[in-house]
Amino acid sequence: MQPDPPLSVVRQKVAEAFEAMGVGDGQCSEKIILDDGYVVGQRFCQGGFQAVWLAGERCIRIFNEAGELIDTQPLAPADVIVAGTSSMVKTGNEPPGPYHVHAVLVAKTLD
Repeated sequence: MQPDPPLSVVRQKVAEAFEAMGVGDGQCSEKIILDDGYVVGQRFCQGGFQAVWLAGERCIRIFNEAGELIDTQPLAPADVIVAGTSSMVKTGNEPPGPYHVHAVLVAKTLD
């Protein structure tokens, strides 16, 4: 299995996708997606649109206000900056805890 891109790369790709679509006012909320207590991805919301990235997938899925899939943004292998580094691996540069989860969602299969 290839490592996931750093979350900063995912955030940048989401921001670029929302900007290209002219979505919202630049205020993007971000939520952690959990499945059985494990972090499995991120959900980004802006102007009624959503972008979903699931760990292990090489794309970001964009949904409109009605929840319909309208675009898929690929994450190229070049987006993985350091081989063997995952966005979910501690680097030692994190601020001291405690850490708080602001939102908890249940992961669902996206068809």
